[in-house]
Amino acid sequence: MKPALGLRGTKLNIGHICTVILPAYICFGYLMAVTSGIETRQSWVHTFPQMDTVNTTGPKEAENSRIKGTVTAIFNLGCLFSALSCIVVGDILGRRRTFMLGLVITIVGSILQSSAFSLPQLTIGRFVAGFGFGGVTATGPNWYEDHSHCTSWIFPR
Repeated sequence: MKPALGLRGTKLNIGHICTVILPAYICFGYLMAVTSGIETRQSWVHTFPQMDTVNTTGPKEAENSRIKGTVTAIFNLGCLFSALSCIVVGDILGRRRTFMLGLVITIVGSILQSSAFSLPQLTIGRFVAGFGFGGVTATGPNWYEDHSHCTSWIFPR
């Protein structure tokens, strides 16, 4: 393996983990949890009244809770489909390009979510972000295992 920025062996592995793998999994945790902190704000409840569990009770609260759970979980469904599609896409594009494509799709999904003013747009944005991030989480660890192909991109000379 060629040295990258003078790094080889264990130091190169640690560098790759710190610059690619660790940020990817931090983002994964953030993207999964991002809605939990804002779902109780009045501006959120006003924009998405179908997900209001703060100002409702009884059967209406149960229905809204089901909708909120579905919209929140749709991210994981997107991740599942994307991770499974990486079996084919990864062979065609390679690990690095699949990883980057996943990041671009995640950005599109994040833009859809952050600009959402309707429940369908929010739901689609969650799915798209999940679809993109499924590719990142399915490809990142595999890309790390085959770091000889990515060291020049991560650590250019």
